Amino acid sequence: MSQIVASIRDIKKSGALHLIEFNLEDKSLFMISLELNKSIKKGIQVKLIIKPFSIVLAKDFIGEISYLNRLEVKIKSIEIGEILTNIELEFYNYILESTVTTKSLNSMSLKEGDTILALIKATDISILEVIE
Repeated sequence: MSQIVASIRDIKKSGALHLIEFNLEDKSLFMISLELNKSIKKGIQVKLIIKPFSIVLAKDFIGEISYLNRLEVKIKSIEIGEILTNIELEFYNYILESTVTTKSLNSMSLKEGDTILALIKATDISILEVIE
């Protein structure tokens, strides 16, 4: 699981739905949540968690896509399995983990050192804990 510490920049609410914008360095990350703990407020720091299967990789991507979270990352390491491959990605001072099929890895010709795009749906980011 990937973990990132970020501060809450903004919270928008519509009915029971919340769109939370996080600030990390100069980058915004977004999360959609149905319920929100009352301790979650603008300005606080939180630890975010993202599952490896929730990080989609794109190489040489051109065009528009509905994913709010588009992170430029560098491939740090690749652990190739028969069916699945685990890829460690550098994002600022964090290591994100993505799991893809080995077939996808081969068809994209991904290798260590490549700079690619990591895509994460806003519904695939969760708050693990509040940091105070």
